[in-house]
This record gives sequence, structure tokens and C-alpha cells, in this order.
Amino acid sequence: MKARVTRPEECQRGRAVKRQAITSAAADMFLSAGFAATSIEGIAERAGVSRQTVYNCFDSKDGLFHAICSDLVDEIIAPIARAAQDQADLRHSLVTIGENLLAKGLRPKNLALYRLIVTESARFPELGRSLYMSGPRRAVTQLADFFRAEMAHGRLHMPDAEIAAEHFFGMLNGHNQLRALMGVAARPSAARRRAIAEAAADTFLRAFAPRAAQPAS
Repeated sequence: MKARVTRPEECQRGRAVKRQAITSAAADMFLSAGFAATSIEGIAERAGVSRQTVYNCFDSKDGLFHAICSDLVDEIIAPIARAAQDQADLRHSLVTIGENLLAKGLRPKNLALYRLIVTESARFPELGRSLYMSGPRRAVTQLADFFRAEMAHGRLHMPDAEIAAEHFFGMLNGHNQLRALMGVAARPSAARRRAIAEAAADTFLRAFAPRAAQPAS
């Protein structure tokens, strides 16, 4: 009987499935038990893979925690890369970026992950700094790069693109995230998220419109 040949794309799919199983199991265990109390062995058992498979995908428990946070950031910043590639209407791009940030960032599980990161960063400062650089800092950098490209096309004017990126994210998160973290308000509806994103985009564009396009005072 002729042996079945495994194709490269099947191997890639298999690795992707295992990686997803590992990150899903790890996220659940990190959130329920905390970072320190979660073991690679426990993650492997929950994910239905071997301990070595976890290490083959991720160098360490720290690396696995980083990957979970990085995956979330990838989801949040995906519209930035699309906007840079498509060169769509700037306001439309900002609204889309804002809606996506609010939709992903205010999910209950992602809020729980945020709480965990804040808690563990106090106990493990180096982990906190590393997570910031690979997470929020990376998002700010990518948005700032997008703003610089828009400035080069004459559609924005700002003295510091990174500060502007922090301002834009701040307008979106701000009290929306605070209310969600404190449980004083339900997750905003899709319509409400769009209204928040539109208000942030309009405020941002008024502040950073090209000088010739700014209304006279």
C-alpha cells in the first residue's frame, strides 16, 4: 500500500490548529489561575498536545503570554495596514480603525486579559515592559507610520505623529474602557461604537487638518 504524502500546506494547517489550541488553552488558564500559577504542562494537557509541542511553538511561558497579547494587537491594528494599502478616504479609515478597536478591546475576555496584564506587570515589571513594547507600543507605532504617510500626501498636518496616534487611541479608549473595566456600563452596541468612532475621527481631523484646510479663527 502506497504511503500517503503529507503536503506542506497540510503541515502548515496542522501547526496553525495546534497553535490556536495552545493559545486558547493558555489564555483560559492565565485568566483563571494567573500567570505564575499556570504551567506549561497544564497548558499542554488542556490543549491536548505534548509539552514539547508547546515549546516547539513558543520558547517559554513568557513567549506564550506575549503571543496571546500580540494576537489581540494584530486584530486591533489590522485595519491600519489595510488603510495604508488601500489609500481609502481618511475619515472612513479612521472610523473603521476606531470601530475595530472598540469592538475588539471591549470584549469581556479581552478586558479580563487587560486586567491580568496590569496585575502581573506589578509583580513582574520586566514582563510588563516587554508586553507594552510588543503590544500597545506596536499599535501606536503602526498608526503613527500611517499618519506620516498621510502627511506626505498632504492630508494631515501634525508636529508629532506618535503623540497624535496616542491621542487618537486615547479618545477611543478613555472612559469607554474605564466604564467597561469597572463594570458600570454594558459593552456599547455596534451603533454606539460607530458613533464614538465617528466623533473621535471628526475631532482628530479638525485638530490635524492641513493648515490650508483649517478654518480661519
